[in-house]
Amino acid sequence: MLNRYFYIINNGNIMHPVKKLLVYPFLCLATCLLFACPYSSPYSPDEGSANMVDEFLVGKWATMISSSNGKDQPVKVILEKKTENLYGIHFISDLSELNPYIKVSGDSLSGTAFINNISDRQFMSVQVKGLKYLAEVKIKDGKLNLLTLCDHFTNKLIKSNAEIHKAIELHYAMRLHPLYDESFSLKEMVRVN
Repeated sequence: MLNRYFYIINNGNIMHPVKKLLVYPFLCLATCLLFACPYSSPYSPDEGSANMVDEFLVGKWATMISSSNGKDQPVKVILEKKTENLYGIHFISDLSELNPYIKVSGDSLSGTAFINNISDRQFMSVQVKGLKYLAEVKIKDGKLNLLTLCDHFTNKLIKSNAEIHKAIELHYAMRLHPLYDESFSLKEMVRVN
């Protein structure tokens, strides 16, 4: 009779309560890690308040990333000036791993981008195939970092450009370490010809 209070019978298997406390959080963490993807939305911070194009960023940048099979592969990003505050952006690499997220044919993906200042940080809003992705822009020692925000950086349903702006401000005000999607972030890119 006392065993009933200390053990849980699940499909004929007996599981100790402490084991249950260890297994379920691990499964939740594994689910979050397996289904992480970059934040995308039809909304972005207001393009009307975008910064002027930074001539330092215009050009070709390259870095190495690890693919899902563990091999390093090169990625090239080309930023060009389209208007006073709008960039043309091109990603060149083996992009076949992006097919679950966005339909890609060939080895390049093109779109437009602009940069806003939010909470004393620079954010690039990249529009590709109708969706907008957000990445924090950091330049350190002449190297460019595009740190993509992960899908669960906010739990709010975003319905406007103003709401996404406010969600970013709140996220950076409340978190010691921002939530980036490491698999989609491009780090330590160097200028190439």
